[in-house]
Amino acid sequence: MPRRTALRGSTLRRARHTLRPRPYHSALQRILLRAREDSRRAPAQSPWPDLRGRALPRRSRRTGARLALGGAVVTDSAPTKAPSKNGTPVLQTGIKILATIDALARAGRPLSVSALAETMEWSRATAHQYLQTAVAAGWAFQDQNSAYSLSFHVAEVGSKVNPAEEIRPVLLPPMQDAVDRLGAPVSFAVLEQATPIIVERIEPMRAMFIRRGFEARVSPKSSASGRILVAFSTPEARRAIARVEEVLAESAYTEIRELGYSIVHSQWLGDLITAVAAPIFHRGVCIGALSVIAERGAHPDDVLIRSMLETSSLINRELEAG
Repeated sequence: MPRRTALRGSTLRRARHTLRPRPYHSALQRILLRAREDSRRAPAQSPWPDLRGRALPRRSRRTGARLALGGAVVTDSAPTKAPSKNGTPVLQTGIKILATIDALARAGRPLSVSALAETMEWSRATAHQYLQTAVAAGWAFQDQNSAYSLSFHVAEVGSKVNPAEEIRPVLLPPMQDAVDRLGAPVSFAVLEQATPIIVERIEPMRAMFIRRGFEARVSPKSSASGRILVAFSTPEARRAIARVEEVLAESAYTEIRELGYSIVHSQWLGDLITAVAAPIFHRGVCIGALSVIAERGAHPDDVLIRSMLETSSLINRELEAG
């Protein structure tokens, strides 16, 4: 007679649990078998097309530099899907760091992280990251109040730039047309630090590029171009100019801004002249002054004013369109 082995209660319960069929095992097997049969009947397809047109979820701001922008996934190391004018993809992070530097320049005062985030419509974490990047690259610095400003490196780079070079193809044809109409030299001046300087001049029958030197400097008080450059600069820039140059009263510059031009009757190299200047804008900022100098009486004042306003308006439209 076979010998029976007595099982204790806990051992018996474990044995019954082991021998009892587990329903979720069979359900999982059915799912796997069904998936296998479906894969045999349907041709193999890549899962990636299913993601087209969808923005992948954002990663954590701490760990991932992945952003979903307009349905396209953009990473710090990969170019965006938006091409430049020549069709080459551009880096979204590069555009953002340059926008950060541009925002610091336009603010005219130190910016906090919150102020930049509000201006650019970014999160505070994103604004802080780009500000710290600008500091690490030497383009900005953080003061004792945790606010950010442009560094001296920006002035070093700016001193090596001739603003007229980039816009020369847009600038020269309208200037030449004005010279042909008026028979008088037309100049383009910019504000270099605190000094107005002529960087481009077209005279009747010839064009010449004004090299930087004493002869290219004009007065912010007595010249039409200098008055325009001071009038349309920021209040901080006007105060900086007033510390090193003789300027007009603030009310005079306010009137120039309201008129949109400046006219000066004076004497130059022994001749009585009339000078009219109008501002040139790029992205809403005055980058220079366009002016004409004619012998007094050669043209009525309203003709010179209308010519400069029409020429400057044409250049401004082309710059904005470009």
